[in-house]
Amino acid sequence: MVVVLLSVMLLAAMVFYVFNVGDHVASKVETQNAADATAISGARAVARSFNTVAMNNVEATRLISYVAVLDAVPQAVDYTILDQRSLNAAIELQLRRDPSTDGWIQDGLADAQLHIQGQLAMLEPIQELFTSEASAGGGISGGGYDVAGMTHYHAPGGGWG
Repeated sequence: MVVVLLSVMLLAAMVFYVFNVGDHVASKVETQNAADATAISGARAVARSFNTVAMNNVEATRLISYVAVLDAVPQAVDYTILDQRSLNAAIELQLRRDPSTDGWIQDGLADAQLHIQGQLAMLEPIQELFTSEASAGGGISGGGYDVAGMTHYHAPGGGWG
């Protein structure tokens, strides 16, 4: 009986020992999982912040490139108007020079001239907007449009645009 009692106590102690070791192992695994999840969460937060920085850099680059485009608009309008006026004058000269050409050529030239005159009608107010007196003052007030004054673009020549 004493031997059976001792063996039952030894068996009970072994069972409690196994359960205790299992609880400690489970607790350690749970703690390790929590630490891993925290590390991954931190890494994700850092990655998201780097993605945000990268997106901000891309947008800043776009905005800087828009400054150069805006700075070129007045000159592009001037050159386009000059080209359209020259083309309109050449068509007018051709229509006056040789009125005996085929009708379809005359019609084509007349249509082209109307198209060019329509473009000039759209471009001339834009050119006036860029070259009005208020433009020299550095602002939009009074109808002026000073691109360099608005963008503070640093021109390649060394001065402010």
